[in-house]
Amino acid sequence: MAVRFRFLPVVSWLSLVLLATLACGYFGVLALFFRPRVPVVGGMDAYSVLQVGYGQVSFLSLTRQTPTGQTFRSPGIHPILQFRPFRPPSIRRCIWGFDARRIHAGDLRESGLTIDCPIWCAAVPLLIAPALWFRKRRRNEPGGFSVIEAPRRDTSVPIITRPPSASV
Repeated sequence: MAVRFRFLPVVSWLSLVLLATLACGYFGVLALFFRPRVPVVGGMDAYSVLQVGYGQVSFLSLTRQTPTGQTFRSPGIHPILQFRPFRPPSIRRCIWGFDARRIHAGDLRESGLTIDCPIWCAAVPLLIAPALWFRKRRRNEPGGFSVIEAPRRDTSVPIITRPPSASV
């Protein structure tokens, strides 16, 4: 059963853009801040951070106590590109730096969960769509040199040739 993927080229290009973004994590830090569109309840403020940098992808989900009615950022997604002095990533973190733990900071006013993994671990699933697309494109291309077939003669009608006429 052949499956047709109409959106495979689009998904492949999107995956390649995300791979390029992940590759930037070896040279700089890119962070996205997510804040839910819910009001502060009971003096608790929640937000999440997705960060690519220093050879790792990090997801951080935090809640913190705030004075009643005060929020630090408006709801939504806030991309932040942080320029820090170049520091080569740790080889251990780039190859096998998995981490998942609960964190507490600021006299237990801020707590949350952090999940870290190497960039290659996040990049492997993004390679599937481009690999399928390139494989499909290669399969559709003809291999070798092109063969030109000679035109077929119609053998049902006899071919009559005339002898050259004599000139007077």
